[in-house]
Amino acid sequence: MGRTACCVLLACALVLAGCSGFVGDEPGAEVGGEASDDGGSAASVTPAPVPAATGTERLAPGLTDAGVTSASELAVAHNRVLRDRSFTLRTNRTTTYANGSARSHTAGIVRVEPNGEAIGTRYERTGVPLIRLTSGSTIVRSERWFGGEQGLAAVAYANGTREYYRQPANDGSVILRSFTNDGERYGRLLSGVETRVTGRVERDGTTLYRVRSSGLSSGLVQFPRFESVGNGTFEGLVGPEGFVYCHRLTYTATTENGSTLRITESRRYEEIGETTVSRPLWYDEALNRTNATDDDR
Repeated sequence: MGRTACCVLLACALVLAGCSGFVGDEPGAEVGGEASDDGGSAASVTPAPVPAATGTERLAPGLTDAGVTSASELAVAHNRVLRDRSFTLRTNRTTTYANGSARSHTAGIVRVEPNGEAIGTRYERTGVPLIRLTSGSTIVRSERWFGGEQGLAAVAYANGTREYYRQPANDGSVILRSFTNDGERYGRLLSGVETRVTGRVERDGTTLYRVRSSGLSSGLVQFPRFESVGNGTFEGLVGPEGFVYCHRLTYTATTENGSTLRITESRRYEEIGETTVSRPLWYDEALNRTNATDDDR
């Protein structure tokens, strides 16, 4: 399974135009400049023609050659693959104004060990944040680490300052559920809308299916400060086990002041069953700082 997930990474890059561009904008680099261990060769990825859809050929749980027939079945199958397993998840969100000019960009990487025994997250932000803190401060980087009963967070601000915080251990469980229940969102996005299988890719004997849907409006975004969202388009690459290895979602949103934004989100899973989580470089400093804070109380 882990080997398949690594192979699918290349398939995502070739089949989903723009998907890999948003997840890791610089080839061979991760968020924060860490070296990437992406491997494989594009030469072994073979696009296949799409046969005429009859709606009778079952491709994956909830998916036939005619498209998604049961979004809930696909959602359950997606979640099942990540259950009790390690994985790496790369995310990106790019926001532009109606005239096409850039507004903001957030890139993230999440690493999870089996059963959430250790979790590490890192997000980099540029431009105007979707939600500002009441203090007026702008966060440019946030990181969290959970291991055992210990949870720590490091937050860097635009003015160059950095702060460290203790995190309740059960926050790690909440974070884990949010990433291992992605299937629920796919269930909401693809329920009651028309989807199509627009392509197939053969990789090491496994067929992956490119699924596309447009005209989405419900289940698009969780941010409460948007007045409305719509015009959503979804593209995903689905394996025969029903797992959505990567996707790209674009939609428009109207803000409280009437501005129209164009938002592109993407997610890509890697190293399923092969991910390990190390303590962050700032672990000792955060522990010392937060211990000192506790002693002052």
